[in-house]
Amino acid sequence: MTKKEADFDLIVLGAGSAGLGLALFMAKADMRVLLIDRTAQDVGGDCLNHGCVPSKALIHASRQVHQARQATQFGLQVSGAADMAQVMDYVQSRQAIIRHHENPDYLREQGVTVEIGTPKFVGEHEVEINGRTYRGRKLAVATGSRPKQLQLPGAERVQLYDNQHVWDLRHLPARLLVVGGGPNSVELGQAMQRLGSQVTIVHHGPRLLEHEDATISQVLEERLRAEGLTIHCNAEVVSFSSATHARVQPKEGAEFGLDFDIGYVAIGREVRFEGLQLEKAGIEVDEDGHIKLDEHLTTTNPDIVVAGDAANSLKFSHGAELHMRLLVFNFFSPIKKQLDYDHFSWVTFTDPEVAHFGLDEPELKKRARATSGGKPTSPTTTGLWLMSTATAGCCCSSRKTCSPSPARNAGFWVAPWWLPAPAS
Repeated sequence: MTKKEADFDLIVLGAGSAGLGLALFMAKADMRVLLIDRTAQDVGGDCLNHGCVPSKALIHASRQVHQARQATQFGLQVSGAADMAQVMDYVQSRQAIIRHHENPDYLREQGVTVEIGTPKFVGEHEVEINGRTYRGRKLAVATGSRPKQLQLPGAERVQLYDNQHVWDLRHLPARLLVVGGGPNSVELGQAMQRLGSQVTIVHHGPRLLEHEDATISQVLEERLRAEGLTIHCNAEVVSFSSATHARVQPKEGAEFGLDFDIGYVAIGREVRFEGLQLEKAGIEVDEDGHIKLDEHLTTTNPDIVVAGDAANSLKFSHGAELHMRLLVFNFFSPIKKQLDYDHFSWVTFTDPEVAHFGLDEPELKKRARATSGGKPTSPTTTGLWLMSTATAGCCCSSRKTCSPSPARNAGFWVAPWWLPAPAS
């Protein structure tokens, strides 16, 4: 397709981390870019609206409260719970700072055409929105994901929140039930406990943070219990007998009840493409409804790519940024790069923080690479956890061992090991 035959050089569906980056970069490269999202409030994606930004602001507030409570040796006496309305006002103030440069008007000032509405494909290069059809030489699907819902008997009578709605809370619940044992669950659970809730976590798996080393999970679980959280692993919420009572079935033992005031559900995320009419664009999906992609994030339509959570891989905002950088490179280079997660990292911002980078030991063994592990040492008297000096996650040539590390400011310490990694 020639440039004259298209309305835009690139049409991007979704204004989250991946879509924003793609649209802004291509506009600065003097490309004609159309960026589409369902509502103006959705611009910025999950990171700004429901994920990274509000959660880290909440964690910061909870740490200030926790540190104040720990200062009794200095003569400070703190009692009671935090004012949740003020906490959420602080969270929203942090979001407002970033919204200054993640909103439709700002994007238009940067040369990006922005349409707000519900899009659908009507051809291999055409998208319809608000009754108009736009034709693009290249198109990108970056429509994100959404939290999975808890489908249980009695759930309709319970106040259940997920990461999209918990930021509407204006009153601190006395008792919070958290369903799930992943990063969102432990981050929010610890934060709410520190703010003054009594938190109970129920997780169907054998331990918290199952993607991390078992020792790391144990360290974190011990810390959370020490702070007063109640944790039930190998257990599932099976029903709600009232608005404030859950029935829990452990894998071993008898069913028991739990009283709570509100519930927070973090049992994973799902990717859905209802209404997009992928088939009209020549985009094939697998039996689970996920878009079929090659190693370059290209669909079965060679002019349409996918980025971010919509690609159904690692669902992190910086994962979406990784996709964006790969796509930008491949848009302009005759030699295409392949997607590579070997040097990918992430951090769970509990206290202690848990940093993970590189390949874990099972994957290294699977690839027949030699490794000595990167196991944590014992804690020091200050509570700071250190890496073993055997490998410490450092690079040996281009091969990197995995080092899951629980530590104070682990997110800072992981950067020097991750950043020097070769791109691919």
